[in-house]
Amino acid sequence: IVRSFTEVERVLGDLEAQGIEAAAVATMGSDQAVLPTAKLAERLGLPGLPLETAKTVADKRRMRKAFEKASVRCPRGREASVFEEAEQAFHELGAPVVVKPVDGSAQRGVTEVRGEGELAPAFDRALAASRTGAVVLEQYLEGDEYTVNGFLLDGEYFPMSITQRLLHPPPPLGVCIAHRYPSGLADEGRIFQFAHAASRAVGLETGPSYVQIRIQDSEPWAIEVGARLGGGKDAELAKLVTGFDAVRANVLWALGELSRDDLQRGEPVAPCGQVRFVVAQPGRIVRLDAGPALALDGVHEAGFYWREG
Repeated sequence: IVRSFTEVERVLGDLEAQGIEAAAVATMGSDQAVLPTAKLAERLGLPGLPLETAKTVADKRRMRKAFEKASVRCPRGREASVFEEAEQAFHELGAPVVVKPVDGSAQRGVTEVRGEGELAPAFDRALAASRTGAVVLEQYLEGDEYTVNGFLLDGEYFPMSITQRLLHPPPPLGVCIAHRYPSGLADEGRIFQFAHAASRAVGLETGPSYVQIRIQDSEPWAIEVGARLGGGKDAELAKLVTGFDAVRANVLWALGELSRDDLQRGEPVAPCGQVRFVVAQPGRIVRLDAGPALALDGVHEAGFYWREG
């Protein structure tokens, strides 16, 4: 069955028409799928993310309010639905700012703005990428960016990995160019505690936690929490370098069979590693062959997101 995951009622109709009884519902790697997945789980009576938590992580306005209420350090921000509001927010926050849709994903419509002349096109891009017709402007943090991966079970946090994110030069690519492990941070325990606090702030009790942070003035700042596994092969990298099998944990959670024993680390394959996204120049793809990459020592997976032609 091919169906957009956003069409919850039609997905339910498809299942009924085919006589399919759903055993589990889950997503990984897509912010856009988190809320529909939670809605499906609720309608089907299956384990999943509580609907209120899903609504919070799917809306950057609600997420920032949750951070502020729980005293989790985060950038100052303002909402705007018309350009005049964006102008006012820009002057209140002070340059530089990040302009983004309130409900976006994969860096769509996200722009760093350092001068007032850049604001109008950035606002238009963010508004075009927003399904709800709203934009947020946030204080831009200058520090390095990291991903903190973990899993929760009944509020208890199980740390997985911290990776440094290598970002693509503007405009955004949609994913990082690389996730690198180890992160190089001296006090990872403190960072995991911060990620736990950010996860609990948005209402996450059980399930995967994907927290993006920046380090500014030696302190972690929460950019956002994704109640899902990372979309940049984060789980696969974590299993190789820490032994934590997050994909298996995610499946067991969706089936309602997750236990503390399932969240223990196994034996890592290597003490360091990275996910690397290689970007070619635009053009027609004549041939794709991952063989030469897979033949290299230390390469565990290689593939393509595009097809020949």
